[in-house]
Amino acid sequence: MRTRPIAAALACLLLVSVGCPALAAADGRPSPLSKASSHLGDRVLGIGMSGEDVRKLQELLTKRGFPVAIDGQFGPQTLGAVKAAQRAYGLVVDGYVGPITLGALRHGKPPRRHKSSHRCSSTPGSGDWVTRWRPVVRCVLEMLGQRTKSNVDAVLIVIRYESGGDPNAINGTDINAQNGDPSRGLMQTIGATFDAYRSPRLSGNIYNPAANIYAGVNYAISRYGSIANIPGVRAIRAGLGYVPYKLVPKR
Repeated sequence: MRTRPIAAALACLLLVSVGCPALAAADGRPSPLSKASSHLGDRVLGIGMSGEDVRKLQELLTKRGFPVAIDGQFGPQTLGAVKAAQRAYGLVVDGYVGPITLGALRHGKPPRRHKSSHRCSSTPGSGDWVTRWRPVVRCVLEMLGQRTKSNVDAVLIVIRYESGGDPNAINGTDINAQNGDPSRGLMQTIGATFDAYRSPRLSGNIYNPAANIYAGVNYAISRYGSIANIPGVRAIRAGLGYVPYKLVPKR
């Protein structure tokens, strides 16, 4: 019988699998054993992480046309930039930076279809109070690498039911307002969300149509995975009543 050689081989395999946990992660979730590193690429990066490698990632994102604050903190703004980069490069949009995403960023700028460096006008076009914003929505979705007719129509659904197409709309009665940060603008975005998900290339005014749409859509993609998956959009397309944004509870 060859029990000893077999046992020895199994033991070696176990040692390899235990000693190399990072091999299980490509561009997936960070390994729980990941430690802070000063060298970008030593670990998979994701939301909530920090360190010199996160700072270097932010510098690389900014260089490639996805500008973010360079503070070494992988927060919502960096997450949004990573997802925008992944969409622009045609990668799986999961918000994690492993070998695949990092390789794309290091290789060079994304294809020409990526328009994140463009600025969008907030001048409305023709149409009713809501559809007049169609050209602005198209431009913003182009910046995010999300421009399709279906997505344009989906964003207009949100605008119709959230603000009625009024760029100066403000909700002064809900819980967000009671917390001192009311929902504002076309997409009814609170200030904290606007600050975290807005584009540095657009206006810093939350009531600016293009800037408000960008922040609202960028947040929705980050939270729901896609524009089509926004609860209100899904409900309307299913023939149901519109489902408004979930209120932020008072802390």
